[in-house]
Amino acid sequence: MDSIWSDIIKATGSVGVVAFLIYFVLGHVYSDQIVALFGSDKLFALTVIVIAALLIVLLVSILKSKEKTEPSHPSDGPKITYSGNSTHNGDNNF
Repeated sequence: MDSIWSDIIKATGSVGVVAFLIYFVLGHVYSDQIVALFGSDKLFALTVIVIAALLIVLLVSILKSKEKTEPSHPSDGPKITYSGNSTHNGDNNF
């Protein structure tokens, strides 16, 4: 591994590891031996399938993260009565 990749991984963490793995795999997948073994048509189809799978995984992860980040608003908040007839309804509006 080049020193540039270790600097990138130190700076970015898991994103850098994924980028390094993609760089490493693509360097070997598109070598002359693999192209001769599969042929350019099958290698193109494999590339399209991998890109489509990555797109699906990305969309699923984005949609799941949106579900987790949506705040939940309780319909019935706590009812607290303060002295002086001030009532707290759970939303900090007195």
